[in-house]
Amino acid sequence: MPLIETPRNGELESLNQSSKACYLNIKYLEDMLNVIHQKIDYLDNDLHYTDIQIMDKQKDIDYSVLCIYETQQKIDMQMLMDAPTVFSKYRVNLEDMVTLQEKKNSFDHQLNQERLELESLRKEAKEKSNELDRYRNLKQYVENQLSSNKTAICEYQHIKKSRNTQKPL
Repeated sequence: MPLIETPRNGELESLNQSSKACYLNIKYLEDMLNVIHQKIDYLDNDLHYTDIQIMDKQKDIDYSVLCIYETQQKIDMQMLMDAPTVFSKYRVNLEDMVTLQEKKNSFDHQLNQERLELESLRKEAKEKSNELDRYRNLKQYVENQLSSNKTAICEYQHIKKSRNTQKPL
């Protein structure tokens, strides 16, 4: 059963001004609701992708931290084992101290960059999440307005029918 009972050729003619406004508002709200659903789906997918990027960045950071610790261990080993006999006895092939320090600095710099990128991704994810919440709230508001307008039209039709049945022709 259609929401509004009207003649097919002049759909809005039998409605009063208030009902016409409600009917047009319903059409507008339904279109708006479709757009909001599309935006919510897009934001939800985008947020999911951002979360994946955050996890990948966290893995990169973990790897960089590991590289820093490994390089620091090599530096510490070099400082502890400075005797030529220890090098030959344990067959340790230690790199030049300057090279090791450069590697460590490079890893430190990489780690700092990755942390900045991670922070940026988290901030972006929070903004997207807030926007998603706003759209969900808007969706709820539009659905409430839509329901209210449909109820108003149904009430109007009921009143109109009851008036028609009360008046003898």
